[in-house]
Amino acid sequence: MPVFPPPSQKLVYRYHENDVLCGRGHAVNVHLGNKQFRDICASRKDNFDTATKHQKRLIALSAVEEILEMDPTGRFLERVDGVETAEEQRWNHVNGDADAEANMSQSCARHFKKIGMSENDKKWKKCIGPWRDIGMERAVQKAC
Repeated sequence: MPVFPPPSQKLVYRYHENDVLCGRGHAVNVHLGNKQFRDICASRKDNFDTATKHQKRLIALSAVEEILEMDPTGRFLERVDGVETAEEQRWNHVNGDADAEANMSQSCARHFKKIGMSENDKKWKKCIGPWRDIGMERAVQKAC
């Protein structure tokens, strides 16, 4: 079995459509990267069910590698709690000010609409980040 490098400690403040998000809830379930990952895993299910323990790990590794080979490269991310982002500080500052709210980033608004969430929804903070890479070992475990 390969030995994987440790996960990156760099924080991610914007995930993209190929990233797989760890966690629970609507935003994670409907995220395109998670849907793609579930489809990739489902396509390997029959082989996985009849495989030995060693073979199962190789099948899971191939599913993770498929995400990593996407363009843009998929990542396996988990939410980092206890860190207030610049976006959160800005939101807390402008919340309730109609003019300031109108000037919120268009990319944030598009992102919220994609996942079926209003910009006024307090859950937006969990979507923005910060996130961090969980590393290959945990990604393979997630695929298993």
